[in-house]
Amino acid sequence: MSFRPHLTILCQQWEDIVGDATRPADGFFLVNELRLPCKQATSPPGFAASLQEAIKAITTAIAYPIRYAGPGEWTGFSTPTHTKRCPHKPPLPS
Repeated sequence: MSFRPHLTILCQQWEDIVGDATRPADGFFLVNELRLPCKQATSPPGFAASLQEAIKAITTAIAYPIRYAGPGEWTGFSTPTHTKRCPHKPPLPS
């Protein structure tokens, strides 16, 4: 996943704040913590920026799912092939 590095940094910072390992529901608590300006002001330096960077990276990744699903460091699927060149399908009628 293209946003894994940003999410990893955010999770590490969150674990430092709560003093425990992250759980799936922590995203809900994290977002609610930072909705309040007073909570943002008391969060560690750079934490709100890390959250915004993670959100931006996730937003970019889900906007272009095929682009980030292909070959690379976090490969999930092979490179998309146009149906006219796909070896396991007959050619389209003209």
